[in-house]
Amino acid sequence: IKANVPVNFVLDQLMSMNTNGHGLLLYATFDDYLLAILKDDGHRDWVSTITEELAKSIELHTGVSTKELRKLSAAQQAACLWFAQINIYNIAATQYKNIRTQDAEEFFADPLPVLANTFEFFEQKISPQDVNSIINSDLFTHYSKDPSIQYDNDRRIKEKTDLRQSMDKEINNARMWMSEHLDAAALPTCLPSPLTGKSSALLS
Repeated sequence: IKANVPVNFVLDQLMSMNTNGHGLLLYATFDDYLLAILKDDGHRDWVSTITEELAKSIELHTGVSTKELRKLSAAQQAACLWFAQINIYNIAATQYKNIRTQDAEEFFADPLPVLANTFEFFEQKISPQDVNSIINSDLFTHYSKDPSIQYDNDRRIKEKTDLRQSMDKEINNARMWMSEHLDAAALPTCLPSPLTGKSSALLS
C-alpha cells in the first residue's frame, strides 16, 4: 500500500497495530525534496495547504507553531514538512525491526537492485526476468500521473538540474533557516535500516 503524506504522521499508530509489520519508507534528501515539491505554482499551493492541514502534527515534530508556520515562505514550510517526516521515519526505522528506508534518488538511478530487494523484503518471489520486465515497462518510461506522457529518469534529472539553477538561493536560505530554528540534534545524518545497505546523507 502506498501511503500519502498525512499517513506518515500516524505511522506510529499504524505500526502499533502490528509491530512486526513490514514497511518501506521512501524518502528524499533535503535539496531533492524541496526541488520536487516546489517545482511549480501548483506544488507550492499544495505545500501551503498540506502544512496548514498538518500544522499541529508538524508542531509536535518541529516546535514551529501554527501561527509561525503560516508566516513562513513556501521553502521554509517545505523544510518544516521534510524535517517532521524525516524525524518520524528515523523513529520508526529505529523502533520497528521490519521497517526499511530507501532514498528515492537511488531507486530512480538504479531501480533493479532496489526492486529486487523490495520483493525479497516483502517475501514475494519474482524472477530476475520479471524484474527486468518491470523496469523496461511503461512504469519507468511514462509519467505516472499521465501515462500518455513519455517520462524517464534522464528527463527527470534534466528538469531537476534546470530547477536547481533557478531555486539554488531559495533552497540554501531554507536550509539556513532550518539550521537556525529547528533542533538540529533531532535530525540524523542518515536514516537507519537502508533497504539496499546504502544510506544517503540527508543534508548532502
